[in-house]
Amino acid sequence: MVGHDGYARALNAGANLTTINRTPTECRSQYPIYRRDRFIMDEERVLSAIDRAGCTASPVSVSEYLRTRAALTT
Repeated sequence: MVGHDGYARALNAGANLTTINRTPTECRSQYPIYRRDRFIMDEERVLSAIDRAGCTASPVSVSEYLRTRAALTT
């Protein structure tokens, strides 16, 4: 995330995909990537940024969309 409110700004600039950190808080100390001061985008923060950008989160994941699309073409 670049600067304050980077996710919302990225969505307003045309981004159409977000990433959510799903590593449980209690497990993060086991991974070097979390051993520095980082702003972790968990589900609540990502959904909040999507809302601030005036967007709506899709109820369909990318993998589900691709699976459905592939099934329709076979």
